[in-house]
Amino acid sequence: MADIIDGKAIAQEVRAEVRDEVAEWVAEGHEAPGLATVLVGDDAASAVYIGGKQRASAEVVRGGRSVAGCEPAGPEGELQE
Repeated sequence: MADIIDGKAIAQEVRAEVRDEVAEWVAEGHEAPGLATVLVGDDAASAVYIGGKQRASAEVVRGGRSVAGCEPAGPEGELQE
């Protein structure tokens, strides 16, 4: 028989552990980590996904950067803002 797990509770535990580890890291004098995301194009589902990742990241670290509205890479391979 399969065990039923509480995914939300496990996620909260993991985030709490990461939050504590980040606080310890910063207290040791290191720079706080952050999450940078780039949304290429205007796909609504991708925007929701990235928003969720940014919110989850904000629960455990300060800072982060999100760039939206970029066009796909040009001939030189660079994102076009």
